[in-house]
This record gives sequence, structure tokens and C-alpha cells, in this order.
Amino acid sequence: DNRRMTLPRYVKPGSTWMVTRRITQRQFLLKPTPLTNLIFAFCLALAALKTGVLIHAFCVMSNHWHAVVTDPKGRLPEFIEWVHKFVAKCMNAKLGRWENLWSSDHCSAVLLTDPADILGKIIYVDGNPVSAELVASASQWPGLISRPSDYTAGPVMIDRPDIFFRENGTVPRQVPLELVVPPAVRKMSPQEFRQLVERELHTKENNVKRRLSREKRRVMGVRMILAQSEYDSPRTQARHRGLNPRLAAVDPWRRLETIRRLKSFIIAYREALEQFKAGVHDVVFPPGTYWMKRFGGAAVGPPS
Repeated sequence: DNRRMTLPRYVKPGSTWMVTRRITQRQFLLKPTPLTNLIFAFCLALAALKTGVLIHAFCVMSNHWHAVVTDPKGRLPEFIEWVHKFVAKCMNAKLGRWENLWSSDHCSAVLLTDPADILGKIIYVDGNPVSAELVASASQWPGLISRPSDYTAGPVMIDRPDIFFRENGTVPRQVPLELVVPPAVRKMSPQEFRQLVERELHTKENNVKRRLSREKRRVMGVRMILAQSEYDSPRTQARHRGLNPRLAAVDPWRRLETIRRLKSFIIAYREALEQFKAGVHDVVFPPGTYWMKRFGGAAVGPPS
């Protein structure tokens, strides 16, 4: 049988992840506008409130979004589901469209294994508009984006957008959106972590600025970004059938150890699934099992 077997989803409570999802056909349907920014901020905050997910960084580009989050309760798939479902419903109502908002490609969720990896991805997320040569500094990006100062600002109340949601429905009128220091670096105060992110982001911005200067090029700029149509898309070709990593680890030993654990999980999961299919419904699935626990009612072992 040469069919490709889908790998089980490993969702370990307390893990930190980088989440990425693209818009269908790479269109600029999330082009920055005040309403789009409000929609995404509200849906992101609502999803975090419902699932207990902690948010460390986020950036909404015109045709994709990124976030770095920690999942204390093992509910990352529900968090992603809530964000994507309600952003899609609100944006389709805003744009008067009915088709899928998100790409048919699976959402990317990359496991981050240590503080260096987490910091690196936070800088990647916060500096994404700069790396894409759209603006000279992250502070100039007109879309929804986290700022280093958010780590010391505390929660911000986000108003429910006046679109899609029922006036007297069950969705709250306001939800808190808060950027928190990742648990893996909790030894740092919010002020210390803010300063660290500010320094790293400033270095990234300067590196891009010097490269563009050498190449005698400049960033696109806010005016041109806002002038684009939502139904435009990049002229560059998207990469297809590339690698879809499940983890990021700078430390090679930590990477090898994490890969070993993931392989052990997959083997144990498949063995338990075969028994479950054979009628042994009291079989215990390995810690990190998500789908069979939520939808199959299967028993899952305690965290190791």
C-alpha cells in the first residue's frame, strides 16, 4: 500500500507552538483595514479566552497570519479552529463573499522546544512585514501585529465587531487580548523580555535596511500596501510539496530527543489505534493524543 498515512496530531499540554495559515490562492483578503484588524483581534482574543491558550506574538499579513502561543490545557486544535472559523465568517460577511477564506493546505503548527527557539520565532513573527520588504520597521505595519511594549501593557479589551455576530447572541461584547511572556522564559520579567525583543527586532530591522541599501532597493511602503486590492496576490510563485516541519530546535541534541519522542508517540498511537479498531475500546492511547480523546472518547495516559 503506497498511500501516504496521515500522522497523528501530537498535542502535549504546556507546549509552545508557532502557528501559520495562508489565505486561499494567496489573495490579500486580510489586507489591513481598521475593520479587518478589529475582526482578527477579537477572534484571536475570543479563541484564547475559550481555550486558555497564551499568546506571545502575532502578525496578520495581507494573505497569511502567524502566532507564537503556549497551550497549557492541550487545546491548540480548538484554538486554531475558533480563530479560523470566526475570522472566515466575519471576513466573508465584510467582503460579501461565500467561498473558503483559508487555503486548502493544512494549518502549520510547529513545536518550539526551548527558549532560544521561542525567541527566534517571536522575532520572526514580529519582523515579518520587514522581512517581506513591505515596511522599514515593524511599528509601521498597518495591520494587526504584536509590539514589544505589549508585554508590559496588560490586557486590552477588544470590542466585538459590528458584523456577523448577533447583537443579542452569546458571544461577549468585549474580550481581553493580552500578550504574555512565554512560560519557558518566566525567569525574565515582562520588562526584561520586552527589552530583549526590542533589541532583537531592532537588529533584524537594521540588517534588512543594510541589505536593501546595498541592493539599491526600498520597501513597498504603507501607501502601496493599502492601495492593493483584496483580490490581488503576489506575483512570485508559491512553493508546493515542500517540507512541512513539525518542530523547530536550534540545539541539535534537543532536536534529536524531540524527534525520538515524536516517533515513540506515533508508534504507540498507531498500536493503540489498531487495538481500538479491533474492538478493544478500553485501550489507553499515549499522552498527547487529541483527536481520539475528543471525538472517539478514547482513554489517554497521564502526561509523562
